[in-house]
Amino acid sequence: MSLHKLEGTYYEAYKNQVRDAQAPTSSLPPVLAQLGRQVAAAIMADALTTATNVSLTTPQGKTVTGPIPKLPQTLVITTKEERSHLGVPIQQELGALYTGYLSFGNIRGNAVLTAKPVEAAWPVIEEQLKLLVIAKSVLASGCTALALAQNAIARFQPAQVIIASIFYSDEGISQMQSALPNVRIYVLGEADYLTKDGMLEPGVGLLEERLPGDVAPLFDEVPALVAAHSAPDKLMQEALRHIDELEKQGLSKPTSLEAYGLAVHYVNQFVAAQSTGLGSPFDLVSSLSLGEAEATLQAIRHPSGRRNSP
Repeated sequence: MSLHKLEGTYYEAYKNQVRDAQAPTSSLPPVLAQLGRQVAAAIMADALTTATNVSLTTPQGKTVTGPIPKLPQTLVITTKEERSHLGVPIQQELGALYTGYLSFGNIRGNAVLTAKPVEAAWPVIEEQLKLLVIAKSVLASGCTALALAQNAIARFQPAQVIIASIFYSDEGISQMQSALPNVRIYVLGEADYLTKDGMLEPGVGLLEERLPGDVAPLFDEVPALVAAHSAPDKLMQEALRHIDELEKQGLSKPTSLEAYGLAVHYVNQFVAAQSTGLGSPFDLVSSLSLGEAEATLQAIRHPSGRRNSP
């Protein structure tokens, strides 16, 4: 295990805004998002030390060789309650291709380690997952973060696992170290004290009860939420157009994961076209027929030996 502790007045000042019992509920999400982005920036900075150099051309026609801020096959997992204010900001900062969440309801402590999630949103991932990032604002005993990690590891077998947290205890760190010896942990500032009741002191209380409801769009609210938030707009529009056309022709409306899977298929086709250098990636994706789109949806609905199928 390796522990990366980001220290300084900057981090403590923002953490104190969350600690303040008088802080308005509406003020907490942007502060937590800011802290999450700082942790993600540190993860990215470390990754760039071993990144493969690429060559690019500047507007002046000059060639520059060096790293770019891009992590391959990265998945960010949070609890459902923290998806909006922590999971999404970290995903955006890392440029992560995949995101998802789990909910264990009101189960906490050791009980969560053997509990089945009451709700889950998993992405469809065809290739080997390189990096799994577990994002959890509070790492008290570490049980919930560990449950998130264990569920995601069992499903995707990632090559590397990172835990990202803001408020934590030494006991929580030890819990992660014992269960996941090769994990990398990123935290902000000094550790809190863990009480016998499993709460942090000075702490932040039950943070999920202090936060407003989830405000990020759910998969079902977006017909085809493309896996890569940074994918070109034209590619997103093409995926949306095909799904709309299929619905007009009588295909039942895709579920959240079905639409998500089709969007991932479009991204994969686009990336494959980019890697070949033959023709325009946009032209290739635009040329995909409705029949192929429908076949992809049917394959997702009726998997046969597909990796990570439900």
